[in-house]
Amino acid sequence: MLTLSHAFQMFLAQPAFAARTRESYAEDLAPLMRALGEAPLLALTSHVATDFLAAQEHLAASTYNRRFAALRSFVRWLQDQSFIESDPLEGLRRRPLRPLPSRALNAEHVEARLRTIQDTRDRALFWLIYEGGLRVNEALSLNIEDIDWTERSIRIHGKGSRL
Repeated sequence: MLTLSHAFQMFLAQPAFAARTRESYAEDLAPLMRALGEAPLLALTSHVATDFLAAQEHLAASTYNRRFAALRSFVRWLQDQSFIESDPLEGLRRRPLRPLPSRALNAEHVEARLRTIQDTRDRALFWLIYEGGLRVNEALSLNIEDIDWTERSIRIHGKGSRL
C-alpha cells in the first residue's frame, strides 16, 4: 500500500525541482504529512484538503497561496502518476492578494542609480539585469561561454536550470 508520505517523497525526488523548491514544498506541506503521512493515498479527500487549507487561514495571503500551490502541484503529480483520479482541490481557490506598489524603477531613477556606480563591471552588470529583465542569480551565473559574439546573444540559465 502506497502511503501519502511515500508518494510525497517520490514527488519531491523529481529531478526537475531545484533544491529550494523541494525544501519549500516539504516545509509547506509538513503539517499535512505529519497528520496524514502514513495514511493511504485515498485519504487525501476534498474534506482533508479543505481542513488543511482552513488551518492555514491565519497566515498571510501570500503564504496561504504558496501552501495551496504546493498542495495543488502535489495533487496534479498524483493525478499524472494515476495514483488518484479525483481532484480533492476542486472548488477551492487561492486567497486574493492586495495589490503591491510597483517596484520598477522609472528612467530617472535608473539614470541616477547608474551615475553612482563607478566600477565598469558593476555598471555593465546593472544594465544587463535592468535591460535584459534578468534575475540577479541569472546574471551572476553567466560564463563567457554563454556569450555568442557573432549572434550578439547571451544564453541565460533561468530559474530551475531552464534556458
